[in-house]
Amino acid sequence: MSRRLAARAVISLVVASELVADLGLGMWLAPGASAQMAPTYHWATKQSHFRLRVGDDVDGDWDAYLRAAPDDWNQNETAKLVEVDGSTNPQDCQPVSGTVQVCDWWYGTQTGWLGLTQLYFNASGDHIDAATVQLNDSFLYAPNSPYNSDAARRHTICHELGHTIGLNHVMTASCMNNSQEAVFQNVTPIDEDFRDLRRIYERQDTTQTVAQAAGDDLSLFAPPSSSEWDSEEDVMALPLDEGTTVVTFITWADELLPEGGVDMTLEEGLIVEPTIDSDGDHLADADELALYRTDPTVADTDGDGALDGEELFGSQTDPLLWDEISGVRSSEIAADTGVLAPDPALPVLATGTDLDADNYADAAELELGLDPANPDTDGDGVADGDELVSYGTDPFTWDTDGDGRSDGEELFSTETDPLVGDTTSAGP
Repeated sequence: MSRRLAARAVISLVVASELVADLGLGMWLAPGASAQMAPTYHWATKQSHFRLRVGDDVDGDWDAYLRAAPDDWNQNETAKLVEVDGSTNPQDCQPVSGTVQVCDWWYGTQTGWLGLTQLYFNASGDHIDAATVQLNDSFLYAPNSPYNSDAARRHTICHELGHTIGLNHVMTASCMNNSQEAVFQNVTPIDEDFRDLRRIYERQDTTQTVAQAAGDDLSLFAPPSSSEWDSEEDVMALPLDEGTTVVTFITWADELLPEGGVDMTLEEGLIVEPTIDSDGDHLADADELALYRTDPTVADTDGDGALDGEELFGSQTDPLLWDEISGVRSSEIAADTGVLAPDPALPVLATGTDLDADNYADAAELELGLDPANPDTDGDGVADGDELVSYGTDPFTWDTDGDGRSDGEELFSTETDPLVGDTTSAGP
């Protein structure tokens, strides 16, 4: 089955496999995924035991995983991983000479990968000079993703760190096993991994890359976009400028993809990048268009004060529907017990997506036939969004229960129920 790098539904992920892309000079395809057939990669060292700095560019729960995974690897007698402060932007995750930089970000489902390790080599191409690890929160923390589990996260960070010190795939109980079962079961290295490390670093080198200063300029840049990778191949090579070689290990998420892909052209004629988070809302542009229908150029699509990503993956509210910025979710508001009075502490402010400040996104108003330029379409003294979200009244009807009093009068004056007829007073 061909895996095209297009829109991916998080809820349909089923299989993970590993791919190694050697981005060097010229095109080269290596045999399949057998660890015995794959080449080994190593840092230049002057002794069999060395220390390797691991930059912490992660946030949230990943900090705990980044403490635990190096501890597991440090049971070996060859490479000691030492956590240090990070030195790169997590979204870009650029290499720093002599270090491993570990990053997490909402890289998007369009990238197609759970974790990605890149080994940057020296000019002669015989030793690792820098490494980066990227952990994709769009899969590993998405609510409906099967990879949103402690085991999958432990496996992924353990697996990618193993690549940074030179290990390849195996068919054992190690986290370096690249089978689907291993993603959810093999979460630590094993003694056989440690023996492999000893064999890799038995040969002492005359140069030493792990000791170079962190500020060295590698003159490295990102590899070609993922659309140029052939995800049917286990190992391949693509050319980079400046003679730099990059070996890339990818943990793929295998799933069925739509034929048409994702149109990245907006109505205004602007084009957004599929794997970039243009508005900084923790959602990749293509995911906003293909999965969530949010605006990739607006961090808070519904204008309720919470970023789209925070709503989807934090509070789990609707990023297309205005919610109370106080933290009260519309789904938690009782519809049949008393009257919820407005909170005077909450400001009523117009935003780029709620121009009439009626607490309902303009796009959603248009879908319902409301006037996005009029905060109170029926003139009953209650904002349209509040009628829909908080009170359950009809924003098109001045007197929802037909008892002769406007919805606003019942809510804020007589404190009667605007959904139950209880008076015959005349209306306006």
